[in-house]
Amino acid sequence: MSDSQDDVFDNIVEEEAYAHDDRCRVCGGEVGDAHQCRICKQNVHLICGVPDKDSEEGYGQKLTCSCCLNSKGITLIQSFRNEVKDKTVLIF
Repeated sequence: MSDSQDDVFDNIVEEEAYAHDDRCRVCGGEVGDAHQCRICKQNVHLICGVPDKDSEEGYGQKLTCSCCLNSKGITLIQSFRNEVKDKTVLIF
């Protein structure tokens, strides 16, 4: 192969490695495939998103990553507050 062909091949290999890189979409840290955002389908840490209210806790819990929440104009804090508010019981 010529030098230019080698460069092209190296770039393709690097792009494929990056495409399969196990990095959290939100924080960029290493992540497994236990949790995926229900919107973008990317692997994320559980703490880098908001779990769906009705999903079962634990491995594979469904969530929405904070990138997708923010892109829809919903902040992570607002979503968390709403979830806590729904579960708050007033005692008189």
